[in-house]
Amino acid sequence: MNLCFVFDEKSDFSDDTKPAAKQTASWTPSTTRTGRAHYENRHAPLLETVHLYFDLRRETISTLPSFALIELHINIPDQVMSHPPVQRMPDLCANMVSMGNDLYSYNAERSRDDEDHNFVTAVMQELGLSVQDAFEWIDKYHDSVATEFLALYEDLPVFSEETEDVNREIREYVDGLEN
Repeated sequence: MNLCFVFDEKSDFSDDTKPAAKQTASWTPSTTRTGRAHYENRHAPLLETVHLYFDLRRETISTLPSFALIELHINIPDQVMSHPPVQRMPDLCANMVSMGNDLYSYNAERSRDDEDHNFVTAVMQELGLSVQDAFEWIDKYHDSVATEFLALYEDLPVFSEETEDVNREIREYVDGLEN
């Protein structure tokens, strides 16, 4: 199997009503549209607030479609995947990945005069901080997001109406997000 066609290969054995296929189908077009819009507007001034920035960045960093890889071998029912903590956890992970990515890439982007759509810039603009203060603010904010994720992980319920396999698979999924 060619890694580039992992979803196509998986679909040969599956159908589009299974949770992983539905997640992939829902995330991929959105990520593609948002990535294209980001590319086309990459030199436009950043107007987003810190929280609006995450709404955009979760899509452009493409972590959400990559999380579907975790689901390829499991079959978690919609009612479990739609549980609020289960829905929140991928967003928190994507936010942490985007914070790390933007911290690491800020200096390179700034050297190319291309830092307008970077989380460091969003924090500096919204909160009126220097670069160093923005890095420190992001470090603390990242810790708070990680703490929220870990609290949701610890409080993840046992879905009593589901089978033991479903409860094991939701833990596998969340462990995959955590890693």
